[in-house]
Amino acid sequence: YQFGMVQGKTTKEIEQNAVRVADVLAKSANSSNSNVEELGQAMKYCGVQANQMSIPIEEVGVALGVLANNGLSGSQAGTALRRMFTQLAKPTKNAKKAIKDYQLESAIAKIQSGNLTEGLKEMSEKFLSIEDGAERTALAFNLVGQYGMTGLMALLSSGAKGFDDMTEAINESATASQTAEAYMQTLEGAMFRFTSM
Repeated sequence: YQFGMVQGKTTKEIEQNAVRVADVLAKSANSSNSNVEELGQAMKYCGVQANQMSIPIEEVGVALGVLANNGLSGSQAGTALRRMFTQLAKPTKNAKKAIKDYQLESAIAKIQSGNLTEGLKEMSEKFLSIEDGAERTALAFNLVGQYGMTGLMALLSSGAKGFDDMTEAINESATASQTAEAYMQTLEGAMFRFTSM
């Protein structure tokens, strides 16, 4: 429901979207320090805001994978992204000043128009060019507030390479059906088939 994949859709479209969601969760889990359950929980917290900003579920999967590789997963990651989306959709007075001072207008515009990965990559270049850790922390706080800053700092500290690596890993990862098929070929999968008869 959060990504607008059910409302007003035909049964076939809903089935296709279910496969799409399963693939994003499986690929993100296979490519990061997370699992399908934690990613699903994270999506539950940030999906509505991502959909409102037209951010594709695939890009949310990349961001959640990067967060997981930086120690944030499940509800913690979802809450951090939700706060970040909410704050960046309509920046506060302090955020507007920080955006102007650090020349982040283009990056924020990309995020606001649904291009999360490119916007964060652009922001990370500016963020990583700041040598003083206290200044970086202050910038993150001014942009997304206390509850979003940990997630934003983890994302931006990964740099463009972190996003490129995660995107590549997800693109090369197995789909949900491939993962299930591989599982069924294991001894544990054989036992599952045997006990399900």
